[in-house]
Amino acid sequence: MGIRCPLGYNPCGQAYPCILAWKRCDGRADCTDGRDEEDCACLPIPVDLNLGGLLAMLPNQLGQTTFEEILNSSAVVLLNSSTSHAENRHPEFREFASAVIFPRCVLSEESNTSCSSSQHGDNSTSCMGTQILPCRSWFEEVLHMADDPVKNLFPTCDLFPSPPHACWNPEPETNSDEVCYHGNGLNYRGTWSKTTSGADCVEWSAAQAGFYPTEYPWANLKNNYCRNPTGQERPFCLVEDGSQEECDVIPCNKAVCLDMGPPDHGSRSPAKRFYIAGENVTYTCDEGYTLDSIHTSRVSCFGDGIWQYDKPSCSDLDACLANPCDAQATCTDNPPPALDATCTCNTGYTGDGLVSGTGYLDACLGDPCGILATCTDNPPPALNATCTCNTGYAGDGLVISSIGCTGCPSGYTAHKDSCFKAYNQGKTYNQARHVCAADRGLLAMPKDEDADDFLNALNPNSPFWFGMSDQSGEGGWMWEDGTPYSTVADWPNGGWQPGEPNNVGEGKVCASHFRTGWNDAPCSTARSFICQLNNGLS
Repeated sequence: MGIRCPLGYNPCGQAYPCILAWKRCDGRADCTDGRDEEDCACLPIPVDLNLGGLLAMLPNQLGQTTFEEILNSSAVVLLNSSTSHAENRHPEFREFASAVIFPRCVLSEESNTSCSSSQHGDNSTSCMGTQILPCRSWFEEVLHMADDPVKNLFPTCDLFPSPPHACWNPEPETNSDEVCYHGNGLNYRGTWSKTTSGADCVEWSAAQAGFYPTEYPWANLKNNYCRNPTGQERPFCLVEDGSQEECDVIPCNKAVCLDMGPPDHGSRSPAKRFYIAGENVTYTCDEGYTLDSIHTSRVSCFGDGIWQYDKPSCSDLDACLANPCDAQATCTDNPPPALDATCTCNTGYTGDGLVSGTGYLDACLGDPCGILATCTDNPPPALNATCTCNTGYAGDGLVISSIGCTGCPSGYTAHKDSCFKAYNQGKTYNQARHVCAADRGLLAMPKDEDADDFLNALNPNSPFWFGMSDQSGEGGWMWEDGTPYSTVADWPNGGWQPGEPNNVGEGKVCASHFRTGWNDAPCSTARSFICQLNNGLS
């Protein structure tokens, strides 16, 4: 009776010890009688296992010597169940398990040209080659995500080969054109060599007298590249003082937006190399500069790995925009980092040129008139101004008056205490926002059934945008004025059509109005819209 070897070993023969399974048919004799390099046949894997017509070499590390024995074992059940448990397992689990159960076979040069592989999975073939088993680093990463019952079906990790011995490792996966990592990155083989703090990694062989390459020879510890030999949460490296620091290596299973960098004369927070979908970055400018973006200073990374907006830029802060000078003075902005301006009185006038200083004072700078009136400064020595209501409005035009200017701007229709205007041109939600903002208003907000009926009658071009959106894509609906959406007692479902909203979880969505009610839609869709002015009437 021959020697019975434990998992991960193959026998050399009677009266000879067992050798590691990966040393069989590796092109170098390890048994004293050399029989580990005999019968190195490459066999076609049965096609019903859907492994792509690969060749295998038996016995495997589990001690199974025929395909029939494998097909009648729990090993095949493990392969077939890998898809149904995909959310709890490493994405490469099935490929790894198949490489253990059916050790890969590399044909010899003479067999590669003459061997015709049968697809029936029998053992009659003249194909000869060498055996190649999974690399230990791959084993460490894949099995790290497996539960104990699954781990117990395989040999222990120390029974798998590692470079420089030939072993099988899949081509590294990439994310955003960069090698990424699965799980905790035990098998990460990219070339990134900086930490999350921006520190440079040091050579593994130089750090702590080469402790790590000696202790973890399987862990691909090349140069100063980020790796995870000790099973931390993610790849790390050693820095100059000998301590460990996490590396900002991109994970494979998450959509990311690569850092756009800080704007010239500014910064961003948080400063990272990449941002996971759903994260935000806020841009600020150095003293003396201001953001001149049409968007907000905060930019979000969307679920498809695309930035919400382009990076804003910083330009010289023009102090003259605050109107510090008298109307009869010329304003000159002082260059950064100065935050002020120089006021020079025009010809025929004297003084410091400041609105708050000596010299001529333009009374209109105090904004005495309402938004629906035109201000005309009265000439010196008068210190007041004349307010004239715009065409279509009547009153004294003063902000402090109970009369002011009454009526809605041209094109707007009054309803209760607000003015509304339907725009029939197709715009995305954000474009529609900008149109309403130019009118000093917001997208219309039908917060009750009466307002909803009015908007429906005002705009016959259905569907149209109104002012409510879910920026998170997770059901957090907000009105355009910043208040959260909530139902009221006499309107329990708002204006939603049955089954709406139904795009929760699909990214940023916005609310639009159809004839029969509301529905949610991608904010990038072009639709007509209605604007609302809350201060159009006085």
